[in-house]
Amino acid sequence: MRRSTSILKVLAATGTVLAGVSALAQQTEPLAIREQGSFFAGGSVARTRGTYDNNAPSAEGQSIHGDHLYAFYQIP
Repeated sequence: MRRSTSILKVLAATGTVLAGVSALAQQTEPLAIREQGSFFAGGSVARTRGTYDNNAPSAEGQSIHGDHLYAFYQIP
């Protein structure tokens, strides 16, 4: 019973999205983007000791960024 409720919720959400897309497709004027941008949220940075030398690549001084969110958005 719980699974069928979840499936119904997904179908209802999909129908809502499709209805919205259909309404946008019926517009006669082109959609103009007023604002757009991107941002990062959260995350962590892991670094190794030392200084990175581009002429002699090694693990020293390197970093990796992970466990974060990157979002790109557009506002019509």
